[in-house]
Amino acid sequence: MIHIADLDNPVEAQILDAMLEEHAIPHLIASREDTAYGSIFQLQHGWGYVTAPESQRDQVLQLLQELRQAR
Repeated sequence: MIHIADLDNPVEAQILDAMLEEHAIPHLIASREDTAYGSIFQLQHGWGYVTAPESQRDQVLQLLQELRQAR
């Protein structure tokens, strides 16, 4: 699994997670929140990120683009 993209917020992450599940794309979505430092890393680098197999990179980016354009 490789880092594919940064995610802006938990709502975007939740919707993308559902879209990736629907397309049977294996993935991991993780928050950058740290219990010791709170949301300092989220402010600098975005809420979180998505990882997936390199072979699925283009599909994940396409779905993320569709999601962001729908806002």
